[in-house]
Amino acid sequence: IDGVKERVKKLQRELKIFLLTADTYGLGKEIADELEIGLIMVGGDSGGVDKSSFLNSLGAEKTVAIGNGFNDRLMLAGAGLAIAVIGDEGCCLKALMNSDIAVNNIVDGLDLLINPIRIIATLRA
Repeated sequence: IDGVKERVKKLQRELKIFLLTADTYGLGKEIADELEIGLIMVGGDSGGVDKSSFLNSLGAEKTVAIGNGFNDRLMLAGAGLAIAVIGDEGCCLKALMNSDIAVNNIVDGLDLLINPIRIIATLRA
């Protein structure tokens, strides 16, 4: 996706970035290699638990999770900051309900992390 690689490079200066995927489209390794990020393969049937367990191993309260699928719902619920991506393929309602912020696409989600003042504006009480 145009713009993702550049944004990931910026964020890697301060964050560890991982792609957690059940690899529905078979592109997980290619994407992780291109972005030079960690790849965590999760089970097709256990992906939700696998993603949540990985998040907890990092210290969930210190994490940002971005996702859109049913298998992202537990990870999003536990993350310090949870961002749901609506995107072209849509977003599972349970994932959306477990998120703090919803964005139109991954680029918008990454831009929130690059410009965190936007997060304050969105989540201000």
